[in-house]
Amino acid sequence: MNAAVATRDAGYGDDNQRCANQGGTVVVAGAGNDGSSSLRAYPAAEGAYSLLAVAASNDQGKLAGFSNGGGWIHLAAPGEAITSTVPGGGYATWSGTSMATPLVTGAAALVRQLYPQLNARDVTRCLAATTTGLNGTKLRQLNINNALKALAADPARCH
Repeated sequence: MNAAVATRDAGYGDDNQRCANQGGTVVVAGAGNDGSSSLRAYPAAEGAYSLLAVAASNDQGKLAGFSNGGGWIHLAAPGEAITSTVPGGGYATWSGTSMATPLVTGAAALVRQLYPQLNARDVTRCLAATTTGLNGTKLRQLNINNALKALAADPARCH
């Protein structure tokens, strides 16, 4: 499940996350676009069982200037100048953690398809454990190739 919403209200989306977790769903949420390392955006900052909080990176392999970044964030994915479809048809280029979360959601879906024996928690741990460094920060970048290699070697040890 991709949550492209961010608020300062803790508890936002609790019911949705609880339902998703009970159904074995990986929840992917944007970390927010305040350019802050201290502000927490919810639902990403909830710390739920199978939730991945996602920051946005740029094409230089760095945290995007607008993206929140802090110790509560699990990983980053490209989120600056991303071209995608838009409501009503056509394409547009936008930036934001909401542009980064679909990449992580797709990675989680791919892992679930290839390794259906993994539960949502296993998938989130595997994606977080196989990241690569993000320049100039302690945050780490999604690396689906690393995740797939680790899973191919031993699915039980990826997480």
